[in-house]
Amino acid sequence: MKAENILKLAERLKTALDPNNEHPRPASLDKLKALDAMIPNDPVTLASLLVAECVEDIRQSEIKKTGRTTAYKAALRILKSAESGQPTHKDWAYAQIIEGFQYFTNGYALLRLANKLPLEPVPADVGITMQLDAKFMEYIAPCTVEIKDLPTAGEVAAYIKKARAASSEKNPRIDYRFACGLFVNAEYLRDVLEIIDDEGYTAYANAENTRLYIKSEFGADALVFGLRRDRTPGITPAQ
Repeated sequence: MKAENILKLAERLKTALDPNNEHPRPASLDKLKALDAMIPNDPVTLASLLVAECVEDIRQSEIKKTGRTTAYKAALRILKSAESGQPTHKDWAYAQIIEGFQYFTNGYALLRLANKLPLEPVPADVGITMQLDAKFMEYIAPCTVEIKDLPTAGEVAAYIKKARAASSEKNPRIDYRFACGLFVNAEYLRDVLEIIDDEGYTAYANAENTRLYIKSEFGADALVFGLRRDRTPGITPAQ
């Protein structure tokens, strides 16, 4: 049976068990799994979990068709870091659709995509704490200094491995330093570059070197915000 047909049956089962939605459950698959572990065998939770599993299967199938699996996984990493690190912005664990563009952020990277990824939109019961389109335009306006040494996603990934190997810390934060003096979280930079995944992009910084704007020719743009202190152990991108 196709996932779409199973989803319809799962939705009917969920409605039958809770016709007036008196016992709402989270939409997130991870949160539902955690809830099921805490309170096992609850019928409404199980039905909600079945719905979420079907939705995720459909998403994965669509991603495979478009060949954007790497970009999708990178976007999920950004959303997951937002969920764990931004308790005052619960909506940042989801994507916003505004005037045809898809926006999402974790507070350190902010992306705008014309070619949308199948990410979960902000649920009605969560609400939006910040309109990301307005913030995006505000933040990119001062970014006029062209960056000539923007790496590829593969180069950043190799840099992260090398920096981790040089560190004595268990989970070091790796910063990527540009020649202009701007440095950013290397993992977020890698994720952003994997999501954009185009050769036709240019990069700019603001005069204060506090943000990086990556502009693509194919409708994918991103901001990566600079960090206050570089903690990368012992190496530079040129090494």
